[in-house]
Amino acid sequence: KKVSLLETMDDYERSQIADALKVEIYSKGDTIMKQDDPGDNFYIIDDGTADVYVKGIDALTPEDDGAQTHDQYGGRVQVCGPGDSFGELALMYTAPRAATIIARTNMVLWGVDRQTFRTMIMSTTITKRNKQSDWIQKCPLLQSLMQTERETVIDAMEEEDDLVPFINREHFEEAMSHARRSVSDVEIGRASCRERV
Repeated sequence: KKVSLLETMDDYERSQIADALKVEIYSKGDTIMKQDDPGDNFYIIDDGTADVYVKGIDALTPEDDGAQTHDQYGGRVQVCGPGDSFGELALMYTAPRAATIIARTNMVLWGVDRQTFRTMIMSTTITKRNKQSDWIQKCPLLQSLMQTERETVIDAMEEEDDLVPFINREHFEEAMSHARRSVSDVEIGRASCRERV
């Protein structure tokens, strides 16, 4: 449950992902993934530590017992440990790997393949869109949006503990810029539509 990508999923959806995960074992020094290779799996670290390197970038991590730079793979930008996950970007966007990840210690990972990952994430997205669609249509501020723009807003929505959806301004603006729509004169806030629900 502490994997950030899975935090927005309900217990059933997380259990579906858990059922699809397969254990993978790596030894100290193994290359788990290489920058620019095609993505094939999403991983969650169960045990161990890995260093993340990106070509053309100076080291961003504090000096410790791991190598700050790698001759072949660039600067270390992150150190990952239990509960951390990686590999989702290449799967979500059908893009090459953005970093090289090398096992600093022996590691136990849980992995899910591209097709399963995309199917489950897309299923979650559709479920979320269906759940929030009625709410969006009741909000006067958002009624003029086209369907694709409404879906983009839904993807940027969050829920508070009381399950009342709100729009995080930063996420909304980012989502709308992707939809090529200006929001500079739109005032978005927690209370904008809450009272109309």
